[in-house]
Amino acid sequence: MDHLAIGAPMNCPMECPSCGSNSVSSAPEIDRFQYGDKENAVTLTVTICVHHCASCGCSFTADDASEIRHEAVCRHLGVLTPREVRGVRERYSLSQAEFSDLSKIGKASLARWECGALIQNQANDSLLFLLMFSENVGRLRNRAKANDKNRCNDCANIIPFKPRFRAILDSEVERLERDAKHFELFPAAM
Repeated sequence: MDHLAIGAPMNCPMECPSCGSNSVSSAPEIDRFQYGDKENAVTLTVTICVHHCASCGCSFTADDASEIRHEAVCRHLGVLTPREVRGVRERYSLSQAEFSDLSKIGKASLARWECGALIQNQANDSLLFLLMFSENVGRLRNRAKANDKNRCNDCANIIPFKPRFRAILDSEVERLERDAKHFELFPAAM
């Protein structure tokens, strides 16, 4: 059974979202939740900070609880957490757009993985893992330089594309219209 403990401070000043009172206490609590469905479901266990309002009795969690649950799911799946994904990119001081250009990972996907909106699949996670090693990033950079150089050399050898069109004879237009009606390619408007 996976278990992830909270890393955030438990007693930071907080306002109750229900009544606005500042008489909120915080305590670590074990949270068990299911991940997956039906026969693939597993129970994951984490410790989260639960806040209790003495004024109205409301109990609530903050955003860090969702992040902890998300990290537990990533650990269970054996993939990098959002913080680790962001860390791979930041290790090379690259923006999301630059990292996307280098790795060919879509910028939108990268942004979703980094903020925890989605979890990357195993193939993309393997690529991210390999990019943790600077020699692999160097290889990708060298490959991109070589491709840019080859593209410039190939420009001189490009044969312009000349589309070939031919006119359709009136007799062919009539035949094509009959065929279209016969096969209901363009049904009449109702």
